[in-house]
Amino acid sequence: MGFGWVIPEVKNYERLTFRGNIKNFPSSTRAELMAIFTALIVMPTRSKVMIYTDSTCAIQNMKIIIKQINTREIWTKNKNPVILQMINDIVKEKRLKIICYKVKAHSGDKYNEIADSLAKIPGFIEGISNNFFEDTTISLNYNNIKDRSFIPI
Repeated sequence: MGFGWVIPEVKNYERLTFRGNIKNFPSSTRAELMAIFTALIVMPTRSKVMIYTDSTCAIQNMKIIIKQINTREIWTKNKNPVILQMINDIVKEKRLKIICYKVKAHSGDKYNEIADSLAKIPGFIEGISNNFFEDTTISLNYNNIKDRSFIPI
């Protein structure tokens, strides 16, 4: 299952895009959360990050991180605890302020449409080359996750 994200043009910086795929038990929520996680990795420390997504489930999952609820709840009350814990760790490490917004799917929102295209089509999207990281794998090293009750394998 594919995922993609867009960081719009900001001041003197060009638009930045990323696409990837998840495997092993793919779900649309897991793909959305992986898009959020990979986008947060490239955010500057102490920045305010506004996440626009068409996934209500992803926003509900992110509320756990935003409200800074006990990390035990990540592991006991969620279907995607590994990705959520990794998001929680990167948010704390980089001291990010996260605000989530719901965007209606397929409503013509420019950046949501680009992200959806990235999730579906590898290669060239609207003249944007995304082949730089072709055949690169991002693996979540769950052995380094802190504050966990257990990791199912």
